[in-house]
Amino acid sequence: MHHANTDLPPVSNTIDRASERIGLGRTTLYEYIRSGDLRTFKVGKRRLILETELQSFVAKLSGSVEATR
Repeated sequence: MHHANTDLPPVSNTIDRASERIGLGRTTLYEYIRSGDLRTFKVGKRRLILETELQSFVAKLSGSVEATR
């Protein structure tokens, strides 16, 4: 069995890990997924978010927050 190197950044995130990392609840993330604002993919039954997609999503959110100030 091949073990992941923990020194490398993740390529993808589970919904739970993405939720913890960006400080939004699972339900809120699923709302963004349903609206098309956050793209995901499935491997078997697991729904994953690419790290690059998560970073872009956070950047868009922070931009929209700044625009409302």
